Amino acid sequence: MSSDFRGLWLLAGAWLAAWFAPGLPVMVLALAIVAVLFALAARRRHDPIYSSPWFTGPLLLVAAGVAVMTANYGATSCQLPDTDSGVSRVIWEFSDTPRTSNDGVSKGRGLVTEYWDQGHWVQCRAQVYLSSRHELPPRTGRYESLMRLESTGSPTGIRYWATVAGQPSTHEAATGSRTQSIKDAFAASLAALPDPARALLPGMLYGDRSLQDDQLTEAMKVTGLSHLTAVSGSNCAIVGGIVMLCLRTLGANRVVALAGLAGSLVLFTLLVGPEPSVLRAAVMGATAALSLHFGRGRASLGILCLSATALLLVSPSLAGEAAFALSVLATLGIIVFAPLITDFLARVLPRWLAEPIAICAAAQLTCLPVIIALSERFSLYSIPLNLMVTAVIPLITVIGILCVVLVLAFPGLVSWLVWAPGLPAWGIGELAVWAASWPGAQRPWPSGGWGVLVAVGFTLSLGVGILVVVYAQNARLRKVIGKTVALTLVALCALLLPATALLRPAVPPWHLAMCDVGQGDAFVIRLDGPVGWLIDTGSANSGLVPCLEALGIKRLERVFITHAHEDHMGALPELLDSTIEVDQILASTAGETVVGREMGILRQGQGITTGPLNLTVLGPRPQTLGTASVNDTSLVLYIEVLVQDQSYAFFTAGDMEQQAMEQVLDGIPELPVSVLKASHHGARNGGTRILEQLSPRILLISTGARNSYGHPHEQILQAANRLGIDVLRSDLHGTVTITFTGGQAIATRIGAAIR
Repeated sequence: MSSDFRGLWLLAGAWLAAWFAPGLPVMVLALAIVAVLFALAARRRHDPIYSSPWFTGPLLLVAAGVAVMTANYGATSCQLPDTDSGVSRVIWEFSDTPRTSNDGVSKGRGLVTEYWDQGHWVQCRAQVYLSSRHELPPRTGRYESLMRLESTGSPTGIRYWATVAGQPSTHEAATGSRTQSIKDAFAASLAALPDPARALLPGMLYGDRSLQDDQLTEAMKVTGLSHLTAVSGSNCAIVGGIVMLCLRTLGANRVVALAGLAGSLVLFTLLVGPEPSVLRAAVMGATAALSLHFGRGRASLGILCLSATALLLVSPSLAGEAAFALSVLATLGIIVFAPLITDFLARVLPRWLAEPIAICAAAQLTCLPVIIALSERFSLYSIPLNLMVTAVIPLITVIGILCVVLVLAFPGLVSWLVWAPGLPAWGIGELAVWAASWPGAQRPWPSGGWGVLVAVGFTLSLGVGILVVVYAQNARLRKVIGKTVALTLVALCALLLPATALLRPAVPPWHLAMCDVGQGDAFVIRLDGPVGWLIDTGSANSGLVPCLEALGIKRLERVFITHAHEDHMGALPELLDSTIEVDQILASTAGETVVGREMGILRQGQGITTGPLNLTVLGPRPQTLGTASVNDTSLVLYIEVLVQDQSYAFFTAGDMEQQAMEQVLDGIPELPVSVLKASHHGARNGGTRILEQLSPRILLISTGARNSYGHPHEQILQAANRLGIDVLRSDLHGTVTITFTGGQAIATRIGAAIR
């Protein structure tokens, strides 16, 4: 059955009006256009009565726009204060359950409701994305605190980036609710499950990501699986679909089944919380369930367009929300393109395999522009990984929701029953973390507005091409468009094939880089063009040479070995055997010979100046070398980088531990430091005084994912948190480059190493 696409005109008109929020003149012009089009529609017609006039689509577009503008006419979008200090006292709350990252920062969507101005509170509701390094009072509905606000530039949706700048106080205590008691009891029932199942299940069932750590969150994003841990239309569709199926199996008629669908979605919404994202998911889920009930085609597409238009009419701010756009576009792709792709794939594949592949591919196709707008990258393995987990998602959702419902009445039973959804959830988490380390897990895309336009052009051309091939009456046109679609698919495959993952993404201009060499250190400072300095090499076969090649380094004027440990000098032989030229090797101790190359000796107080780089050796102290451990013989280097007449500083102390480091710090004056390398991979024995005394803007922690040493230690992360230092870690962010410009140090995440 063919689809009726006129509903898309309706949705487009509502979306455009909600996004741009035009003023009265545009509204008057739109009303005039509607009047003219209605007059044309009412005229005496000579075409068949069942035909639609050519302007039906534009009429729906303008009418929907007028409806949205009329519904919101007179509503003013308040502006939060723009103070000289950038800090205001506000009353705020989290819209969704916040997630606490490894460094102790609580993040999530929020809402500012009031701000303090000249002795009184001013009401102003604005959606923000919140970040708080401060401990939040428990069981609090709303908070009062100082907040630093930065506009996102969006007229709708999230309008400000908000950072809590002072210890929040309780403004309004949250009243205990039955649903919160259920969630707390369910979280307690997961205690026996292994990680990452404990962290994933609350997110997969009711959107609570607060238990996820940074590594798991990043892995889910990189692999295109993060949608599994957000309340989406699929959750609601599964719940509602199971209820409908059970009722129909028991002999209930269609009206009773639809009533059961509505009731189950209401109860699910109450359980999760009546937040905008959940209400949106419920509507999308009902749309998907109704589509299955009535069959894909004209009815399902019309239901989608009508429900999305109604949501925009009630809440125009949804137009700027990525989650809303992804839900609508994914459902659109599944309704319109999945059946067509399924029929095509079924020629060479079994239909039971062709259908899930088509659903994943269709959703990826229509959501591509939004994904690119959010991250400027797309997941290389998203489609196959989503196919791998598709079969277990209904099992996790159905049994998991059953556990949530029963947890208060039968806690003992639920503690055993949660293993049924817990084990597949554990498998999904482990798969995501593993796949995130695969070569080229995320492919780069052109940045900025041009990148989004390319993505939109690609989606439109391929989507329209598929529709023309299927529905066009002209055989020659179908043939030409079919070949164009085939060429487009070949180009897409050239981007997606794993072989192309070996092509490194373009590296932006940089001055300092932290190579991802696993559990080890390797830092590069650019001197000029393809020439640089290297501080440590990481272990053997840890990816040093590929990292240097990706960074464009062809010659190393100096290689500094901070101390004689495998994870700091193990890759030196393979570096010397590579095509990268090495002029000089320097270390803090003498007598070492590596592949026939002598190491020079560096002592405290020595300095080296080359071009824009000025290095000073601050340690180790010579009087301690005879009795010090190997870690405490580490070179302590203070490197100044001159960029456009401004000086920036990088400080590194290898693996030097707290006592020896404090002795070095006692002997040096206050030094301006832009970037600090965490001592001993962020271990607790590196101490926190170095952070407090140097106060860097960025802390780089080079450590291996899930290492057995517990690096970095929570104490170090909390200290950085307290001091407002940005933390970048190779285990989470892969190779990182730092660019010094305009008095700032700007970090760019290149991604996981290709090993």
